[in-house]
Amino acid sequence: FSLLCSRDRLASFSFFFFQAEDGIRDAQESRGLGDVYKRQVKETLKRVKVNGLLNTVELLHIANTLEGIRYLKEWRDNISVEKTSLDILFNKLKPNKFLENKIKTTIISEEEIADNASSELYEIRKKDKDIGRKGKR
Repeated sequence: FSLLCSRDRLASFSFFFFQAEDGIRDAQESRGLGDVYKRQVKETLKRVKVNGLLNTVELLHIANTLEGIRYLKEWRDNISVEKTSLDILFNKLKPNKFLENKIKTTIISEEEIADNASSELYEIRKKDKDIGRKGKR
């Protein structure tokens, strides 16, 4: 599974997400656990920018972050309140449902990649299954 086609989208997502996240957090005194997660995702995105490879854990973090952005954006779009000073940050959030779904359907868990992650992987696993069936005869 390659993120090269989505590298630019992922990088721009990073800018908007962290700018919004910083703006929301700066209003609070406590920084909480968000900083740890933010650093993990930032490091991952740095590698994406230089065409680095990501592991399954990193990709799942990206998918979960994208899901959080989507939920946050949907929540803000659906509540009826007066405009606030945070609206400029909410408006910069750019969910990417396509990439979120692609990661979540391709990576089953931290240890398992779906057969349909690529046509090559599908063929390799199909051949392995066929060899396994022949060996049981």
